[in-house]
Amino acid sequence: MYLIVHKKRIMTFKLTHDNYNATLIKVDKLYDLPNLDKLKAIKYAGFSALVSIDSIKVWDLVLFIPALTSISKDYLHDHNLYDAKDKNANTEVSGYFPNSGMVKAIKLKKNISNAFVVKYEDFLKYYNLSDSSLEVGMSFNEVDGKVFCYKYEPPTTQSNAPSKKEEDRKYIPEHFDTHQFLRELENYQDEDVVYITQKLHGTSVILGNTYVTKEPSWFQKLFNITPSWREMGYLASSRRVIKTKSTSANHYYGTDIWSECLKRYEQNIPKNYLIYGEIIWWIGEVPIQEGYTYNLPKWQWELYVYRVAFINEDGIVVDLSFETMQSFCQQQGFKVVPLLEKAVMKNFMKEYEKYLDKVYSKEYKNAITLSDANLVDEGIVIRRDDYPIPYNTKLKSPLFYEYETKNSEVASLN
Repeated sequence: MYLIVHKKRIMTFKLTHDNYNATLIKVDKLYDLPNLDKLKAIKYAGFSALVSIDSIKVWDLVLFIPALTSISKDYLHDHNLYDAKDKNANTEVSGYFPNSGMVKAIKLKKNISNAFVVKYEDFLKYYNLSDSSLEVGMSFNEVDGKVFCYKYEPPTTQSNAPSKKEEDRKYIPEHFDTHQFLRELENYQDEDVVYITQKLHGTSVILGNTYVTKEPSWFQKLFNITPSWREMGYLASSRRVIKTKSTSANHYYGTDIWSECLKRYEQNIPKNYLIYGEIIWWIGEVPIQEGYTYNLPKWQWELYVYRVAFINEDGIVVDLSFETMQSFCQQQGFKVVPLLEKAVMKNFMKEYEKYLDKVYSKEYKNAITLSDANLVDEGIVIRRDDYPIPYNTKLKSPLFYEYETKNSEVASLN
């Protein structure tokens, strides 16, 4: 959180999401675009925002907002930025944004635009701030407690309510957020060894043979007493919600894909281990992710593991290294996300763009084949083995952002 003294009052700028936010940058170059004489591109951290040729000049300050970030409804309304005229302050004017307020990734005559910029002077005027309010490079989501931008979340039928058998998140912790690689370069050293894996487009799952609430005795049930001690048991969780529980005494399997995954694999998980992975392909006749069914027949799905950790009774988590994880998974009967390359960072930096807008199975034998010839791989995960948990970043393909935008818009309409 940044605290700024402005006109004898303290203003706060709060960052709530590392990937989907607004960042103050100084435009050091405007890039020419083939077949688009009236537009220029502003590039930052692997993203590109297309702007009209007269609207932004070199050395201007702008707020750079990446695709799949939604902007405040009030800001869009007051600046007439909605594409639906009736949502704007001036109902005679239409803009760029759908009802969701999401920054879209679009293609104009083969030029990708997957970001949006707000003139810093317009932002300052709107919030009645001075030009010294932020420093270049600062990122934020909230201004003085009011949301300016946030991660777009498509509508979902998945319940975010906790499971009936509520368990302590301490014993099946959520996976850490994976930051954008090009925004984290200062956190790498030239000699760092990194593992480059294929980023699969499915749904996250966490499986654990971990500490669960002990089943109450008949006496405790009679007087509605919750047991204060724990026992070993199995838990399944989506990225945010614990879904199901299985112990030697009782099984509380749900009917969702996360619970199905636990049913298949619980006997493969040793005590005190957590399995983090991606489920891909089909749930019945419905694809987990439209277009990314990876050539598996309907009604089938697979789990690919990207992280294995040990957890003790105090809730302390220590990860296995990538290569130890590979050996563990081979021994326990799990598949591992495809490793495309093991590299030294200084070498990887010279050629990371080779992974963008590509179909990896054409170049890497162990990569999982895409099911749609018109699509590209989502991107890669760059992993460095740190203690006690690895340091992961991601690099996503510009064409994938375009696909993701289209799918998000369809979900929003539905």
